[in-house]
Amino acid sequence: MGDYSTESVGLDLLESILETHEKLSPLAHIKKFELVKGDVSETINPRLNSNPHVIISMAIFDMDLFKPTKNELIAIILRLTKGSLLVFDELNHEKFPGETRAVSEVLGLNKL
Repeated sequence: MGDYSTESVGLDLLESILETHEKLSPLAHIKKFELVKGDVSETINPRLNSNPHVIISMAIFDMDLFKPTKNELIAIILRLTKGSLLVFDELNHEKFPGETRAVSEVLGLNKL
């Protein structure tokens, strides 16, 4: 389970934590997050399609596995800008090679 897993704490608690964090940030009156429950492989494309204005400046990957990581990378690649930050929890991890493999296939390790 990752740091933002809702398995043990529930989605309402996670939202409360993020709202508290946001209140301490600049422009606290503007909500800058949205929680989308479900499998990212199924939720990312409908979310992006219904929000054509979205540009992704930071994406955090903590899925450990190849397929969902690859699906999300493919879905967001055209929404990234120069300087976008991609964070991978298990990149270059011996026991969880899926994220590294997905990055290699979609982005190309020698282009990073």
